[in-house]
Amino acid sequence: MARPKKEKALQHKHQIMLRLTDTEYEIVSESAKAAHLPLAEYCSGQTFL
Repeated sequence: MARPKKEKALQHKHQIMLRLTDTEYEIVSESAKAAHLPLAEYCSGQTFL
């Protein structure tokens, strides 16, 4: 059985590529771990604060 499709308003259509230094990546990674979130979800949430 196929997974039901998301509503049009909830579909993710756009991507943003981001380059980080090793230090920046480590900071963001540790913050995501502390928040108990996957890295992508943490970054997405931080974007809209």
